[in-house]
Amino acid sequence: MKKRIPFIYKILIGIGLILLLAMLLMVPAVQTQVSTITKVPAATIRTWAQTIAGIALGAALVTWGIAALAIPILGGMMIIAGLALIAYAVWPLFNSTSTTGG
Repeated sequence: MKKRIPFIYKILIGIGLILLLAMLLMVPAVQTQVSTITKVPAATIRTWAQTIAGIALGAALVTWGIAALAIPILGGMMIIAGLALIAYAVWPLFNSTSTTGG
């Protein structure tokens, strides 16, 4: 009989692959190669890779926190840390330094 992989493992495998790709794009040699192929500046690739890595790591912490809710304090702390990491990773997208308008 075929053994099924639990759903939480599928989520963690997906998050792990996304995190691996984002961390690979943080390497300067990979950034320059991707930059020359896609004609996107290397600084932009690095910024998006850092944002995606932060979101993926935060999502992994939230997922592990949900799985660890058998010990409520540990699970709650992991969920809060994951949400804080996601907020920290996404914050530069909403923090505008340009003064447009009045």
